[in-house]
Amino acid sequence: MTTTFASSEVRCPFPVVMERVAHYLEDQSGKIALVLSLRSIGFPSLLQLRGDATMRFVVTRDATDRARRHDAIAISLRPFGIGVFPVFTGLITARPLNDHAMLRIDGQYYPPFRWLGALFDAIIGRRMASATAQFFIDDIRQYVQPY
Repeated sequence: MTTTFASSEVRCPFPVVMERVAHYLEDQSGKIALVLSLRSIGFPSLLQLRGDATMRFVVTRDATDRARRHDAIAISLRPFGIGVFPVFTGLITARPLNDHAMLRIDGQYYPPFRWLGALFDAIIGRRMASATAQFFIDDIRQYVQPY
């Protein structure tokens, strides 16, 4: 199992940010596009790898924050077919940041194709996962920010 995370500052008041994230996820109707920019992992290319995934999520209590009681969102993404994107499970959280919020996704995945996938993951797959998670959290930020 490999872990990854991504975060993004959101210009949205902390008390409403997770409600807006939940609205974004609901608007996706259980399907989401996964995007990986090859430039984001060091290739001199404007090409992007894309894949669709089924998405499930549930609003839950954020047990990672002992300082305050608020929501988090547990999420799972299962790509259609066989491709570069593995099954991913994670948790989207928010923290107050001045008059804004910081969104973060922490998650884990198992590289596909056993030892070959583990080798690929060690060479470049982890960077791909991190870049994909960053694209996803930035996409959420763009929805939440116009608040």
